[in-house]
Amino acid sequence: MKREDVEAKSAWSLSEFELLSPINGISKFQTSSWSDFITFKNSAGESTSLIWPHAIAKNYSEIAISNLFRYALKLDPNILKSPAWQDKGFFMRYQELEFSSEFYEALSCPRIFQSPDAPTSNLHVHTNIIQVGKSSAVAEQLLVVDGKRVGKNLQQITCIERGKAGASALPDEFLELEYIKPLRKAPRPNFPRTFLPDKSMEEIGSVKMSCFQSDTDENCHMNESVYLRNSLDAIFHCEKLTKKDLQVEKIQALYHKEILAGKTVDVKVYRGADGVYVTSFTVDGNFSFQSRIKTRRILSYMYFVCLLITFFPSNIKFLINFINYLSKNRLFELKLPSPGVLISV
Repeated sequence: MKREDVEAKSAWSLSEFELLSPINGISKFQTSSWSDFITFKNSAGESTSLIWPHAIAKNYSEIAISNLFRYALKLDPNILKSPAWQDKGFFMRYQELEFSSEFYEALSCPRIFQSPDAPTSNLHVHTNIIQVGKSSAVAEQLLVVDGKRVGKNLQQITCIERGKAGASALPDEFLELEYIKPLRKAPRPNFPRTFLPDKSMEEIGSVKMSCFQSDTDENCHMNESVYLRNSLDAIFHCEKLTKKDLQVEKIQALYHKEILAGKTVDVKVYRGADGVYVTSFTVDGNFSFQSRIKTRRILSYMYFVCLLITFFPSNIKFLINFINYLSKNRLFELKLPSPGVLISV
């Protein structure tokens, strides 16, 4: 039986989708999963959590853009029967995720709540197609919690022909749609082509990773979110970090070539200034992926202040200037022990 002849339904709804226009829609996620989060003890010994960026990419962003493709653009290559889409598929070429400090505050792990009556928030992902070229489309996603924007995801998605290398032209029947024509005239954002070589970056280590079946999509290619997870795991490994107190502020991800199940991936990690890292993936000597990740540390506010006073008990002016420096460069996220309000400095 051909897969386009198979009819199936989900056991439960993944999200609620509201169509705003043929190129714009909102995916509403009422619940999360514990597996979306990492939990740990902070420097004050308190239980806290972070939602992991790869979970956002896999469990929310990917579903949201699939909703728009399926319900608005009528563009799901797995079920389309038009000959023009025969053997067509899509490849994530570039992805850029940004997270504000409010993102981590609003989307805390449910297990951390001390009371079943604690307030909860829902994540809405606003997806909008902003540009269409001959072989690719650019989508912008806004991450919104309780009406407030807390993050953003910019994606370039390239049309491919299965079994062949390189990009493939989008079918004319899609490019000639009335609501697509204006997008073909929109300027394409300037995406980076590489993050290396960069003389400001220092190589700090490497690690070998395997691409397992559970890491892959229907074509047995590594899912784009796994690249992000492996990048962060490699950073923790090469930095020998034992605490999970890194917040990701921004990820820029360049997908050069797919990675197949069973392949061994060589991951190199480079460190720059102000919490910036670059990762580089190679398979069989060929570039497959690069990322540039901006991070910030989380410290207990009282722990941090006490530490400074301990080392500089008589130099209050220095202390004030140092905190102002952190404020200007946004190197830290300071967390009050109670009531758990994040303060950006």
